[in-house]
Amino acid sequence: MVRNCLLCENPLQESYSLLEILTLKNKKRWTCSSCQNQFVSIETNHCPRCYKDDCQGICNDCLKWEEKGHLVDHYALYKNNQAMFDFFNLYKTQGDYLLRNVFSDKLRKHLAQEFSHYHVIPIPSSKKQIDKLGYDPVRAVIEASKIPYEDLIQCNEIVKKKNATINTEKSLRKDYTLNPEIMTKLCGRKLLIVCDKYQTGNTIYMINKLLIANGFQEIKSLSIVR
Repeated sequence: MVRNCLLCENPLQESYSLLEILTLKNKKRWTCSSCQNQFVSIETNHCPRCYKDDCQGICNDCLKWEEKGHLVDHYALYKNNQAMFDFFNLYKTQGDYLLRNVFSDKLRKHLAQEFSHYHVIPIPSSKKQIDKLGYDPVRAVIEASKIPYEDLIQCNEIVKKKNATINTEKSLRKDYTLNPEIMTKLCGRKLLIVCDKYQTGNTIYMINKLLIANGFQEIKSLSIVR
């Protein structure tokens, strides 16, 4: 049966090496090479702390975080470009659950190579977003990668009221707490915080501060996109 690329929907031209055929380890392909090549990996010339692209030395964002006493220790897989914008629009806005598979292979390989001694901790989405999509975007990618993880972080929404001249506007602010049972289980362990995008670094900072306050010391973070 011919399968189609999850992104452009053109038929996939699948071919396997002799080793894959003999060992029955041929991997299912989800995207065509044309679509996959639009996602650009971060290789060199990036900030050594946050993986900001096209940056010589430590970036201004990380220097500002350092002034606040926070040393960023973040890794990212891909640059943020139009292809990524289109992907996340389909995956996180329109709810295309199959797209969880697009980066699963690269994520699995990267974690096995660089973070084999770390416990993977996803940053959860809000209940509102999960209810809308029917899944948690970050957890879904990790599950597609067949990587074990721990739901250490809990996301709570706090309603804030903004008084306006004519009407009162309500907004939601995310607040994070830790699961006490899992916190005890992971005491003294190395943690890798996983999210989909690293933008300003505020969320990572907030979570790192929470983890350090609860006794965790070895903390790194990783995102699909920077």
